[in-house]
Amino acid sequence: MQWERLICNKRLGMERYRTSSAQTRSDFQRYFDRLVFSSPFRRLQNKTQVFPLPGSIFVHNRLTHSLEVSSVGKSLANEVYIQLQPKYAGTAAAEKLSHIVEIVGAACLAHDMGNPPFGHSGERTIATYFSEGRGQAIKPLLSDAEWNDFVNFDGNANSFRLLAHQFRGRREGGLAMTYSSLAAIVKYPYTSTTTPKHGKFGFFKSELDCFRMVATELGLIEKSADVFARHPLVYLMEAAEPSPPSATWSLSISQSGIAASMPSSIAAATCSDDKEPLNLSDAMTTFINTLFCRSCHSTCGMP
Repeated sequence: MQWERLICNKRLGMERYRTSSAQTRSDFQRYFDRLVFSSPFRRLQNKTQVFPLPGSIFVHNRLTHSLEVSSVGKSLANEVYIQLQPKYAGTAAAEKLSHIVEIVGAACLAHDMGNPPFGHSGERTIATYFSEGRGQAIKPLLSDAEWNDFVNFDGNANSFRLLAHQFRGRREGGLAMTYSSLAAIVKYPYTSTTTPKHGKFGFFKSELDCFRMVATELGLIEKSADVFARHPLVYLMEAAEPSPPSATWSLSISQSGIAASMPSSIAAATCSDDKEPLNLSDAMTTFINTLFCRSCHSTCGMP
């Protein structure tokens, strides 16, 4: 793969309208700004990562999380740009490399847009609705690959769909992202039927042709049928996201007052006096999973 191809300002659905006229903003910056003002991005304020929205106090939600990740991602990308500048000085890639900060920043903003409330527990609840609930009624209408997308619902694939799909009454190309920004959010560049990682995939069957077009333009390697190599900037987007987000969870626990109702064994595990860094134990994880199921009124099989 080559940087000259990996950094591409072609915009999905807008290929026929490209112009060489001078712009005060690059296409990458324009898309970053477009994301900030978009409805799907604003809706992240109504999605939490861990706890239900309490209404009266502040806890971390997907919007604040995405803004923080974008800030870190841009800083990481700038450091990489500084390191790459001497190596590619005088080459065709030199000028393009300056845009990786904007590409990574936009990818970080968009990476959680398709995730349901309560993260992985929300994904499992949606998948269970189709595999065990009333959603089974639509199975005869779908191909095997499409059905596999439903019963293995993944927020990562839904993010790509939100950004790239032509919804009814909307223009082709979704939010008209640049090809590079689209590729930079796909952590798992394969389908639900070809994934080497159980339950993790980056795009639905309905968006496979779209991703293939992006991958071909950028020169992403197709390692096997419908299994592609990652865009290099995905690693920066992924590195910008804290894992595990223990500090964020602990802050939300404290501010929401949930700690007061925690069983003493769990509170002891998370609030020890031994001066060790705060760590979420297995017991805490079980408690959080219980909150998820109680909040969504689901029987998703969680403890």
